[in-house]
Amino acid sequence: FTMILLIAIAGAALVFLGMVVTAVFWMPTLMKGVGALASLTGPSATVAHANIQKNPRRIAATGAALLIGVTLVSTIATGAASAKETMNGALATRYSVDIVAMGDDISQQMVKDVADINGVSDTLYAPAVSVTLEKADGTQPTSALLVGVKNIDQVKQVMRANLGNASIDSDSVLMPTYNAQTGKELQFANGTADFSTEWNQDGVTTRSLTLQANQADYRRVSAQYGAVGFVDESHFTNGDLDAATHVLLVKADTDKSGVSVDGIYNDMQAALEKSADATVTGPIAERIVWANMIDSMMMLLVGLIAVAVLIALVGVANTLSLSVIERTRESATLRAIGMTRGQLRRSLAVEALLISLVSGISGVLLGTLFGWLGAYVVFSMYGKVVFPFEWGINGIVLAVAAVAALLASVFPARRAVSTPPVEALAEA
Repeated sequence: FTMILLIAIAGAALVFLGMVVTAVFWMPTLMKGVGALASLTGPSATVAHANIQKNPRRIAATGAALLIGVTLVSTIATGAASAKETMNGALATRYSVDIVAMGDDISQQMVKDVADINGVSDTLYAPAVSVTLEKADGTQPTSALLVGVKNIDQVKQVMRANLGNASIDSDSVLMPTYNAQTGKELQFANGTADFSTEWNQDGVTTRSLTLQANQADYRRVSAQYGAVGFVDESHFTNGDLDAATHVLLVKADTDKSGVSVDGIYNDMQAALEKSADATVTGPIAERIVWANMIDSMMMLLVGLIAVAVLIALVGVANTLSLSVIERTRESATLRAIGMTRGQLRRSLAVEALLISLVSGISGVLLGTLFGWLGAYVVFSMYGKVVFPFEWGINGIVLAVAAVAALLASVFPARRAVSTPPVEALAEA
């Protein structure tokens, strides 16, 4: 994987370098085509279109500086969006319960508060104990959690899995088909599951429980255990098992109007805040952690790269200033034959917009492709990679580039219109 990642990075870097180096050839052509369309809107755009073609190398150098900044921003934004959506899908396929809360002091009032959260559709509150499942996964014992329930219907209400005709009674335990930590299939000799429930100081089993194993293909319930099994709650009252903790399994309806994953998670944390040791896990919790981590990294990198974008836009202002100085006679002639100050200002504004938007859109497209490539290389091992287009960040970047380009054209335009045509012709 490391070698593939390095090759992908090197390939993307070479392609990007090639695009920047050859910008002097393709960028003026692209601006010429876009400018031809823009010139149809009026004389100011026609003048701007003609001016851009006079010094293609300078225009390409200015556009390439902006291209670099926008490409990097778009790459990071696209990669982050793809990472979030891909990991959300991967987590959804790896868990069968949306949220799992565990703690010794989760009270009935807390359970009621969780059940009342907007977006929570079903809950299951039950006693649980950590045990060891003997030699069901090859030859090694497996860490397991046994949860006591009244019937199979309670499990079906909170679990996103097809349990089929599975059942739970006093002599059986519902177990998953695969070890959630190793991925190996759980196999039970003679169809029975042997659990060690207590140990002495030397680690020797002092109490055990053997039950008939009914397996169903449900996925991970808790990341802390290789398997989470469900038994009849009578085992916790007749002395077979002692409740060491309690679990609260929650099924969320994130498709409901006005419901967000962040909202459900935050409300659940608030409902359990009086518990001293309650922990919240599951795909929704992990999605929040992933999203926060990715957002923090993205904001830091985008903040740094935004400085490069602003520097590139300063280059746009310099290019326009040089253009105004070089075209003093031309501007004066246009004014002399009837072009108004407003039309001259608009021509410089259109020229700045053409440079910024063509470079910006090229950077967005190139950055999106790089972001998709990076996301595929890094996250394809976790599941089906999602290839989104980050409309929000890309739109903001283009909008900022357009506004900054318009502001950059103000001072050159003021210089161009402040000098009377007769004086400008005389100086030229």
